[in-house]
Amino acid sequence: MTEEMKRLHLGKMHKYFAALPTCNRKLAEFPFVLEKLQEWELMYDYITDIPIFRLMYMDPIRKQQFLHYMDILRKSPEQVQRTLREKFESHFRVSRRWFCDAFSQLCGGPVLYYELNPKIYRSSSDLLYFDDVVYYVTSYFELHGKHEECLRDLEASLKALYGTADIFQITRLHQNYCRFPDRVARIILRLCRLYSVHLKALIDHWLATNDDGVPRNEVPDYLEGVDVSWWTTPVPEGCARTLPMKLKLCYLIAELLARNPETNSPEIHEVQENEKENHHLAELVWNTGLKQFVRPHQGRADAVAVAKSYGRSMRDPRTLQTKPPRVTYPSARQMSLERTKAGIEKEKSGGFRTDTGYP
Repeated sequence: MTEEMKRLHLGKMHKYFAALPTCNRKLAEFPFVLEKLQEWELMYDYITDIPIFRLMYMDPIRKQQFLHYMDILRKSPEQVQRTLREKFESHFRVSRRWFCDAFSQLCGGPVLYYELNPKIYRSSSDLLYFDDVVYYVTSYFELHGKHEECLRDLEASLKALYGTADIFQITRLHQNYCRFPDRVARIILRLCRLYSVHLKALIDHWLATNDDGVPRNEVPDYLEGVDVSWWTTPVPEGCARTLPMKLKLCYLIAELLARNPETNSPEIHEVQENEKENHHLAELVWNTGLKQFVRPHQGRADAVAVAKSYGRSMRDPRTLQTKPPRVTYPSARQMSLERTKAGIEKEKSGGFRTDTGYP
């Protein structure tokens, strides 16, 4: 068969598969036909389309084919992630927003979150489809070291499953709103693994001090190739400071799920095993003055030591710069009691004339 005839037959196959609805045969053969025709852009656009990506990445064999096609196309993980992010937001009509409230200010500034399409909350099928896509998109991000992106998206999916914008309200909503315990279980398993890995790296390597008491600022070998720029700063940013709280939240959700006799997910047992190993990490809190993760009782003791070493003047908890003195005015009750006490003492000393009531 000549090259011209091969190309003619491939052209006919291209037209056939392009008109065919999505099915197993199309998933297996259409990318191959596009590869032989060297239709690189069309091939890339097809396999990164969100419904096609989901079907390919959820199957172990097709997942390897997807990664193989990315190598053929010479697309870097950053390019693929950018494409998937754009198509993901367009497909679900969601957008990312920065919000800033008292809690986020406490944790180091504004926090990025997804403003979800309300349709995701109303329809169970849309919600589960959204959760599926997030699960597999984040798997690709995690594979290539984009853990921060992975965490944000998994948290967005968890909030969507409960229909709340605040992840820390989930334990209050759990009894009435956990409609899909198996989906929740697989998310919190991945979240608690990532939280504990980064917390260990922060405590044992990045914030651990040397003999001179200076943080070592080292990234461990097991995080080689992982983007840790979101916490490798002199002081970890907001999302890194909240890691212990979020890890504890995963353990609490797992405990609530385990109480339900209808839930028999193996992921719950894995989360509980993780808790046995890393429960001490969930008890930590971020001390802004010390710039360290500490246990609550340790934080109080160290705060006293810091106050003694820096004096008793008011200081900014982050910069430790002296603040202007704050005057504490007495309350009306305190002033009344002090006046009464002074009047009694004057009367006893003879400096108070009882006939007029004036000194």
